[in-house]
Amino acid sequence: CACKARPLVFGGFVHSMSAVWRPLPIMHIPNRYTARWLKPLGLLAVTLLVAACGADKDKRAQIRLLNASPELASAELVIDKDKLAGPVSALTLSAYARRGDGTASLQVRNSSGGATVATSPATLKADAHYTLIAYGAGGAMRTSLVEEEQAEPASGQSKLMVLNLAPDAGPVDVFLTDANAALATAQPFASKVAPVQGGGSLARDTGSSRL
Repeated sequence: CACKARPLVFGGFVHSMSAVWRPLPIMHIPNRYTARWLKPLGLLAVTLLVAACGADKDKRAQIRLLNASPELASAELVIDKDKLAGPVSALTLSAYARRGDGTASLQVRNSSGGATVATSPATLKADAHYTLIAYGAGGAMRTSLVEEEQAEPASGQSKLMVLNLAPDAGPVDVFLTDANAALATAQPFASKVAPVQGGGSLARDTGSSRL
């Protein structure tokens, strides 16, 4: 089958735009060939990149909306006046919707009243998968578009991508450790990830870790 590395959103620990932190449980990093599992939890998004297999004759781009703002009770994804997803409740993820490739205007709207809360231009590729992350609070809503296709990880490894989507949190370190390891002596998996930026796709051995 044709295989591509695809991300599984499974982490995040910043609540809204304030410094309210949510601890994360022990997680298991699966092997390269696993079913999709999605659990958006907040504004610092950690995505697990694994290989997904399958054949699809429809080569249009596929895009979904992750509403990562606790203050946006329900959101919709609109592309060039066409509603593709929604309503999407706070801290939940929509299903994929198909869209032709090319330039597009991505709009996130409040499902209650239809007001546009964030707009961003994008160029969508044929046969590609995307997640549009809506985050922020109050009148400071923002978006980040993640292209999901990645190079396949090496045997026995998985890839993770870290996105710091908390503008007021400053640079953050992300740790993957054993359950009882002391952070004071641990080395960060991703170091000093700047706000509204990513830490890139990083390789990690398959197994169970504390995030």
